[in-house]
Amino acid sequence: MYPKSLEQISGFPKQLYMMGDTTCLKQPIVAIIGARNCSERGKELGFQFAMQLAMQGITIASGMALRN
Repeated sequence: MYPKSLEQISGFPKQLYMMGDTTCLKQPIVAIIGARNCSERGKELGFQFAMQLAMQGITIASGMALRN
């Protein structure tokens, strides 16, 4: 299932990869983009921010960054 909202932007990606339940694409989505070499404090704040949004029913989209 490709999100219809992405088709409305110029230069939208032709393919997306997703893990999990695709029904979450029908809910509000927030993309979280961060630095590849962030500090430990930055990792913790990003995690807490994402957790709080998810607890409110907001889907979190990520660019598939590695989490250590």
